[in-house]
Amino acid sequence: MELAGLVRNISSLNVSPKDTRPTRKMVRKMVRIGGVAGLSILDGSVSLCQISDRESGELVQVPGGKKWRRTLFIKKRQSSQKIDPSSLRRHTLAISRLDGQHENKRDPHLNFSQVHDEGSEERLPKSSFCFETSRDVDRDLSIVPQPELSTVDKVLQRCSRPQIVSFDELYPEEVYLQSKKVGEGSYGEVFLLPSTLHTNPELPPPVLKVVPVDGTALINGEPQTLLKDMLAEIVVSAELSKLDGQGLAPSFVQVIDCFLVEGCYPKKLLDLWDAFDEEKGSENDRPDSDLLPRDQRFVTLVFGNGGKDLEASELTNASKAVSIFNQVLHALAVAEHENQFEHRDLHWGNILVRPTEEKSFTYTLNSESLEVKSEKIQATIIDFSLSRLTSKEDHGTVIFNDLGKDPALFKASGDYQFDIYRMMKNHVNENWGGFHPKTNIFWLHYLLDKLINAVPYKMTKSKLHRQSMAKLRSLSAQILEFGSAQEFVLQL
Repeated sequence: MELAGLVRNISSLNVSPKDTRPTRKMVRKMVRIGGVAGLSILDGSVSLCQISDRESGELVQVPGGKKWRRTLFIKKRQSSQKIDPSSLRRHTLAISRLDGQHENKRDPHLNFSQVHDEGSEERLPKSSFCFETSRDVDRDLSIVPQPELSTVDKVLQRCSRPQIVSFDELYPEEVYLQSKKVGEGSYGEVFLLPSTLHTNPELPPPVLKVVPVDGTALINGEPQTLLKDMLAEIVVSAELSKLDGQGLAPSFVQVIDCFLVEGCYPKKLLDLWDAFDEEKGSENDRPDSDLLPRDQRFVTLVFGNGGKDLEASELTNASKAVSIFNQVLHALAVAEHENQFEHRDLHWGNILVRPTEEKSFTYTLNSESLEVKSEKIQATIIDFSLSRLTSKEDHGTVIFNDLGKDPALFKASGDYQFDIYRMMKNHVNENWGGFHPKTNIFWLHYLLDKLINAVPYKMTKSKLHRQSMAKLRSLSAQILEFGSAQEFVLQL
């Protein structure tokens, strides 16, 4: 869609046609008035995509990247249509046994009352959480599948402290005073903590992710994340994080701390929420006592700071893009080898980039050390809510998301991202618990497409840029011939 066409659709915004790059504020307003459901702005051009309304069959325009579900929900909330928010939730995680046996049982330790939304029927949060471990595994050694342990106990065994804590116990007030809200999602809020929390002051400030869990109040129009689903995300994130400490792969986001918290949001964090809303405009509900009860529980995860997402980044030239691709490629190859890992949602909003002084990064694949030149940029892979992994730490437990229970994922169009979801579905043939490393190849091809056609560059006329773009095109032309990231790395 050309920008002129977009301007014709948003005349009610009092925007002059000479404004060639809509601002974030304009985008939010367009979403709220329902004139345009969503858009992705790339160097002045506008990219729209569509998703099929599973209830009415109508097409609703939404953007690619990380916010397409949120935009869809906002769009539909502006209309009088009924919508079941649980149909839009990404957390249909499952833990499976290698022998193919399943247990589809609601956790007896969770007690949900019915939740309500305006114009909708009563409903419960939904999960397809199940357990699968090998018959050869000693179930007493495996934390996650033990039915005799409550979900709370399982999570606490993975936390930095073995008991539920309050926000006041989490950090002293001066830490919150030096913090800042930097992001949000339908799951909750993201804050930047002070760098003084690091033992190494040269590291960038860590990031705090706060996710309400297991409550009955709707969060941003959707049921809260289930604690059992967060358990799976904790296990996957922590296991991939350890690949760096083991000298295997430095490109997965580092998990610094994990806590299970109960109580009200602290005033200082609410002040940070208000400042973010005043500056940028929040699409989330304010998580205060008017919304959440005093006994609300949260999972808080503290991550290393990977920088800005690729979707919002501008690179100096394509040599940095080649390095980003190679870092992601090698990380996936190592994770395939070590944990039978598939990311399954590696769009450019889930790759962070930041400057680095490191000259190169070392990856160890099948005992062989492989060097990747940094080009003074570091890539970090995040968000494993759709991922599949075999946990070594949990003695062979397979953790995956049953994407077959998320039909909206496969009904969008207008961005290559949505084609990848359908390619995955066709490839795995509904066996989401199996190991299908070809899905990583699909996402690597998507990444190359974004690096070639979507990421903006500052210096496009240099010989180095032209040579690097040629390299990216060459990689794109051949990568789909391979069955896994491992296989592709070994032929380089």
